[in-house]
Amino acid sequence: TGPLRVGAVLSSMAFAPETPPPMLRVLKATLAARKRALSDSVQLDVVNALALPERISIALSAGRMRLPVSGGSARVFASSNSTKIVTTAISVKETSSPYGQSMVQVMLELTPYSAGVTHVVAECAVTGLRAVMEVTVTQLASIKVSMADRRMRVGEVKDALVEAFGSNGQVLHVSTFDSLQVKGHLHDMKVDIAGPLKVVGEHAYLPVEAKATGASSFHVTAHPTYAYAKALRSAPVHVTIYQPIQLHTGDEYGDAFSRYIAKLSPEELLRFLNRLGVERVPGLVMLVGTSRTLQTAGSLGVDLELSFSFGTNKPNVLKVDPTSPCVIALSPGLANISTVARDPQGKVYGEHQLEILVLQMNDIGLDMVVQRQVAVGLEVAATLDMAEEWLDMFAASQLCYAYKWSVDYPDRLALSPHHSPYGTQKPQVPMCGAGRPPVSVNAGFVTRITGRQAGPATLRVTAHCGVHNKRARTYSLTAAITVVEPLPSLMDPPMLLPTGFTTVPMFPVGAGTATYHAMQEISVDEPVVGIDEQGRIITGVRADVACVRAAPHMGGPAHRGPPILAACVRVAEVAQLVGGGGAQPPHVQEVTVGSTAQFQVSLRDSVGYAMKVSASEHGDWVVSNSNPASTVATVEGSALTVTATASGSTIVRIEDKRDARLTAYMVVYAGNFIEPSNPRLYMGAVVHFTLSDNLQHLEGEWSSDNAAVLRVDAATGVASAVAEGAAAVHFKGPALDTFTYATVVRVAAVSVSPPSGERVLTNVLLGWDHRPGAVLPSAKYRFPVSFSDMHRQPVLKSSKGLVRHTDNVEYSCQVFPTSIGTIKPVADAAGSAMCELELFDPSQGAAGSSDVTVVEVVAHLLGGQSDGSPVEGRV
Repeated sequence: TGPLRVGAVLSSMAFAPETPPPMLRVLKATLAARKRALSDSVQLDVVNALALPERISIALSAGRMRLPVSGGSARVFASSNSTKIVTTAISVKETSSPYGQSMVQVMLELTPYSAGVTHVVAECAVTGLRAVMEVTVTQLASIKVSMADRRMRVGEVKDALVEAFGSNGQVLHVSTFDSLQVKGHLHDMKVDIAGPLKVVGEHAYLPVEAKATGASSFHVTAHPTYAYAKALRSAPVHVTIYQPIQLHTGDEYGDAFSRYIAKLSPEELLRFLNRLGVERVPGLVMLVGTSRTLQTAGSLGVDLELSFSFGTNKPNVLKVDPTSPCVIALSPGLANISTVARDPQGKVYGEHQLEILVLQMNDIGLDMVVQRQVAVGLEVAATLDMAEEWLDMFAASQLCYAYKWSVDYPDRLALSPHHSPYGTQKPQVPMCGAGRPPVSVNAGFVTRITGRQAGPATLRVTAHCGVHNKRARTYSLTAAITVVEPLPSLMDPPMLLPTGFTTVPMFPVGAGTATYHAMQEISVDEPVVGIDEQGRIITGVRADVACVRAAPHMGGPAHRGPPILAACVRVAEVAQLVGGGGAQPPHVQEVTVGSTAQFQVSLRDSVGYAMKVSASEHGDWVVSNSNPASTVATVEGSALTVTATASGSTIVRIEDKRDARLTAYMVVYAGNFIEPSNPRLYMGAVVHFTLSDNLQHLEGEWSSDNAAVLRVDAATGVASAVAEGAAAVHFKGPALDTFTYATVVRVAAVSVSPPSGERVLTNVLLGWDHRPGAVLPSAKYRFPVSFSDMHRQPVLKSSKGLVRHTDNVEYSCQVFPTSIGTIKPVADAAGSAMCELELFDPSQGAAGSSDVTVVEVVAHLLGGQSDGSPVEGRV
C-alpha cells in the first residue's frame, strides 16, 4: 500500500502450524514515476514467516522427535538455550506439489536429555526471520482417550481423541506417538476399532465403529518402543449406540420394485419415474385393496422401550392403524406413512417417513411364467406373476383368487393337485389393528406340471382379481407346452452341468494315475468341456454333449493301457430354479410356529433335468419375504431356511441376483397345526383329525372348505375322502384358529413287501406245547401293503389318526398256490394296510413239512383306475 524499496524482500503473514505453507510466488510490480515516460520494474519474492508452536511438551523417553517448521527454506538454522535439556538439528526434504512445483519441507529434530524447560530458536539465514518455541521435557505419565459425543448411531464411525500426558500434567506433543504402540481394546462386540491410530495436525485419533445397539465401552493401551518401559492403560470410554427410527418393508434385499430400480441407469430411471408420474423413487409400491404390515426399527441404546405412533398425510390414499405399522391402500396416489417414537417419559426420540405409491391392479395385469418344454416323467413349475417386471405376486397375492389350472391333453401333461387351503376364497377385507386375522396367501398362483406322454399340449389358467365388494376382473392366460421324450442312452445318464462352469476336482491327478482328455469334435472351435491340471471339468458356452477319455497307467509314463470312457457330460443352460424338499419339491410348505424348516434350492435345465451342481456353486441367491411378521426366511449356500415366528402365511421368493429369470416361489403357512398334517389320502379313506398333543384340551369346531372332496364331522374331526382334489381342514375355537389341508388322489400303484424283511416262511412250528389239550398256534405272516399316486408319491394309507372300516375294504389279497393257506386284508393297530397269510397246518396233509413251495402274494385295489384297468402289486 506504500512505496516499495527496490530490492526489498517482503514477508507474508505467519500461517498456523497445521496449515501447509503456500508455494513461493514471484510477483512483478511496476513502479510509476511522476513523469509518464519514466518506468521500471522490480521482482519480489513473497515467502512465509517462520512459524513454530509457542510451547510444547515432549517425553524424556520419547527419543528423537521431528517437528515441521512452517515458512522455512533450505537455509534455516536452529539452536537450544540448554543443550543439557534438548539438542536441535534441521533436516530438509524436497517434495513436489500436486501441480508439479518444487517444494521444500523443513523439519526440526529435538532430542531430549533431561527434564526441564528451555527455548529453541529457528532462524532463516536469507530473510533474517526467526521463531522461538518453549520446550518442556518431562516423563511420560499417562494416556487418555475421549469422545466429545459419546452417542453413536449403528454403522457410524467416529474418531476418539487419544492424548499422552507428562508428569507435569501437560499434554505431550503428538509426535510422542511415534515412539508408542497404541492399541484399542473392546469390552464387547457392540463397537469395533475401525483402523489404526491416525495423526491429523496436532492431534491423534483412533476410529471407532458402532456395530449394535446398547451400552458399550472401550479403552486404549500404549506400549513404548524402548526397552524396560511400562505399558500405559487409559480409563474406559462409555458409549451408547442407538438405532435411528426407520420404517421399512422387512426384506433384506428389498422387493421387486427396489431391485428393478437398482439396475436402471440415470437416464432409464428418469424415464421410468416419468412413466409413473412421480418425481422421486418411492419406498414401497402397493395395489389398491391390499394391506401391508411394515417393520419398525429404532432403539435408544439403553434398556428403555420405545412407543410408536403412526399416521399418513393423505387418508384418502392410505389408511393407517395409529398403533401399528399396518397400512391399507385405498386409492391410487402418492402418500406418506409416518411414525413418531417416544421414550417412556413421552419425549420424542425420532421420526421417519416412508413414501408409498398406490396403483390399480387393472393397470398392471398378469402374466404366466413357465418353461415351454418338459420331459416325460419330469416336473416344472408354472407361475402367475405380474405383467410388469418391477412388481411381483407379493403385490397382488391379496387380490387374486379362484385360480383354475387346466390342460387340454391330460394324457400328455398332468397337473399336480392344487395345494392351496384357500383355493376359492374371495378377496379378503383389508384390516389393521389388534385382533385382526392374519392375511392368508392363496397358493393357487403357482402349480407344477408333469410330463406323461410326448406331444404338444396347452396349459391354461384363469384367475379373478379385484378389490373387496367390487367387481373382479377375470384374467385368462395360456401357454403352449411341448412334452419331449426322456433322453435315451445305452449307458448311465450323462452328468448335467451348466455352461461356463468349473467343477470341484473330479479326476485324480499326479504320478501313477490315469491320463484324462476331453473328446472334442475337430470341426468345432468352441469346446464343450475341458479338463484342467487339477482334474476339474470346465464347461464352455456351447450346450452339447462331450465325453472324457481315460488312458490307464500301466507301470510307467510310456506305458498306458487301452483308453476307456471315463465319463460323459451334458452341458445346458440353467433354465429354472426349484426350492423345496425332496426330488420333486412341492411349492407349498407348512412350518410350525417356533420351529425352523430347511429346504433345498436346486437348478434344472429347460425340460426339468436336475443339474449335477449345487445352487450355491452357480448363483448368488437372495430371498424375499412378503410377510416378515410371520416368518424369517434366509438363504445360505443351497439351503433355504424358514423360521416361523407367528401364525400367518407368506410368499417366499428366491432369486438369482445376476439373472432375474431364475426365480422360484414358495408359499409357507405358519401356525399350530393339526395332525395328521397335509395327508395324501385315497378316495374312500377315513381319517381322524386331531390337534397337537399340547392343544387337545382346546374347544372348537372342525370344517372343510371343500365338502365335495373331503367331508369333516364338526364335532369329532373325523373326515371321509369322497372325491379327487384338495380341501382345507379348519379348526376354529375361542383360543385357536388353525388349519391343514388334505389331498385326495386316486391310487395308481400298489406294492407288497415281505413280512419284516423275511423271504422264508414256514408252517413247521417249533417249541410249542405238545401236551394234550394245548392250543396249536397258527403260522401267520403279515405282508405290508403300500399305495402311491400317479406321481409316485406315497398315499398315506397309514398315519396317525387313520380310521379303517372292516366292512369297506378297498383292496383284496390273493396267494398262489391257494393250497398253501388262506390270506385276507387286515389293518394293524396303527391302521397300516396288511395282507395276512395263515399257512395250513402240515398235520392236516395240505402241505408236507419237507416240501418247499414258492409263494406269491398279490394285492388288488378294488375298483382299479379311472379307465377300469386293474391295479395290483406282487411279491
